Amino acid sequence: MTPGEAVRKLGLLEWQRSRPISRLAANRKADTNEMGAFSGEAYSKWFESMIQLHQKEGIARYFHFIMQVDVTDQLEHITVPTLVIAPKNSMASPVSLNKHIASEIHTSRLVIIDSVGHMVYMDQPQATCDALLQWLQDVKSQRV
Repeated sequence: MTPGEAVRKLGLLEWQRSRPISRLAANRKADTNEMGAFSGEAYSKWFESMIQLHQKEGIARYFHFIMQVDVTDQLEHITVPTLVIAPKNSMASPVSLNKHIASEIHTSRLVIIDSVGHMVYMDQPQATCDALLQWLQDVKSQRV
């Protein structure tokens, strides 16, 4: 069953609660796919509140769309300065994939942040902001 089919069958909240990531409320550190500083009950409540903002058909269509999209053959055509921020330990966004993306964009910089979830901006907001601000400063001074 695809994620979209599961959302249609279960509804948004039940689909979310059926996923392994929903068990992060136990606050147990996992090797991968743990949300780091933003884990436990706080993450579950936040995610469910975000899910409730959307209709299940829209989410189902989004899943279908996102699973079909592959623009990797277009990366080499990106010519503007690009910052690729990668979490160090994420199943959803592994470093190897981010290294490949950065290598295909010749004007890119790869920054790997010691984060365990793919939402690095939530797990390590200060490190993410620091990396972004440094990159912007370097772009402004043409040191990318």
